[in-house]
Amino acid sequence: MVEQKSVTISSLHNFCPVPVGAPYGHPEIFPLRALTTEQGKAAVFHTKKTIEFAAEMRAKAIVVHCGNV
Repeated sequence: MVEQKSVTISSLHNFCPVPVGAPYGHPEIFPLRALTTEQGKAAVFHTKKTIEFAAEMRAKAIVVHCGNV
């Protein structure tokens, strides 16, 4: 539909698409401010996937949650 210009995607929410094996879609399932190496690596990996998908969908922005204060 994007290619046919039937719809326009203005933004995506990190993480999109939802990571395979994730129990649910949530923007902080892999926090970028992660304290563990595994979580941090997963956050970076899936954020890159979101950026790639956003480019495919011609989205202008990505909403990223960077953690809590």
